[in-house]
Amino acid sequence: GLPRADADAAARELSKFRTMLHERVRSALASAPSPDAPLPREAYARWGFKAPVTMYLIPLWDELFPGCVFVHVVRDGRDIAFSGNQSPVQKFYKASFADAGAHARAWAHFPEHGINLQAMALWADWNGALLRWARRHGAPYAPDTAARYAPTPARGDASGLEYLVLHTEDLVGDVERKYDATRALAAFVGAPLDEAALCELVRQPSEFMGSHSGAAGGTRGVKGDKAESTLGKRYGHWQEKVAGKDALRDALLARGADALRDFGYEPPREPPPPSAAARACAALPEAAAAPQVDAQSE
Repeated sequence: GLPRADADAAARELSKFRTMLHERVRSALASAPSPDAPLPREAYARWGFKAPVTMYLIPLWDELFPGCVFVHVVRDGRDIAFSGNQSPVQKFYKASFADAGAHARAWAHFPEHGINLQAMALWADWNGALLRWARRHGAPYAPDTAARYAPTPARGDASGLEYLVLHTEDLVGDVERKYDATRALAAFVGAPLDEAALCELVRQPSEFMGSHSGAAGGTRGVKGDKAESTLGKRYGHWQEKVAGKDALRDALLARGADALRDFGYEPPREPPPPSAAARACAALPEAAAAPQVDAQSE
């Protein structure tokens, strides 16, 4: 875990964040003209943010924000290992592994792929640790069962943590998988979307928002079918990177074996059967043009 001094500093910063939010809510409540008047949106609207490093602080979030909702967005660690964005490795690898030097010596025969193996180690240990912590707190997760994306996902235990794993692979391409994954997410965060609204949402054309690497392929701003094709190619691209490099493939698998298994990536998971509503959505005629949905590949 974090050194005590770092944990205390993080707790202080998060407490400031919580105080700021409480002040905003109190201000919104005070601005209501009467007890019976509709409250301003700020008084009840849900809020959230995306910051992958928060997985390292989830026990603190759970303590400081009882009842918080945590959506654990995960992608195959082997794709992450060859992502154009390796800033997490550069920022956190040495701080996370006391035996980083031993890792470097063990991987010395992969001089061109040290950072890829480091990325796999960081992905496996961080994501795996979070999943184990969530399970200890009662969050059920089984990547190979239909219950993984039940209409109303099970929540955490009495600690108040609400936890859902969302695979990014389920949000690209196949309408049925996108529908069930999006429905699970909507139910989990309490979004009031009926089946028609969900279908309209998942049938909207995607937009490719660019890559962290110029070599990743695809042009920022590409939309529709071309965007779907570009995004789809970013999943499973690790296989191209290790083609003809059996030793590298084995090293990646060995370093990430537990997490790859726990998240259903190795052996490959079979998607659960689609719901009736997902099949009905996929069977609809091609939808008319709709507002774009942003998507980022890495």
